[in-house]
Amino acid sequence: MFVLEAYTPAQLTFDTGGPRSVELLMTAALLREELVGLDFEIMRELERDVIEGGGHTGRGAVVQVLARRP
Repeated sequence: MFVLEAYTPAQLTFDTGGPRSVELLMTAALLREELVGLDFEIMRELERDVIEGGGHTGRGAVVQVLARRP
């Protein structure tokens, strides 16, 4: 199983943590290209409330992945 939650480029509009460089942010489309060969059970981009400490609390734009090897 492969599980991932990462910030998307939309995170740059929020001041709730994460990388400040678009090159370090992920999208569902990019991950589909990078993870060729996996079967995706979940692949979604969404906004959610992130509560991970003082520097990472508030609205966040994330991509969530749950995949497995065939």
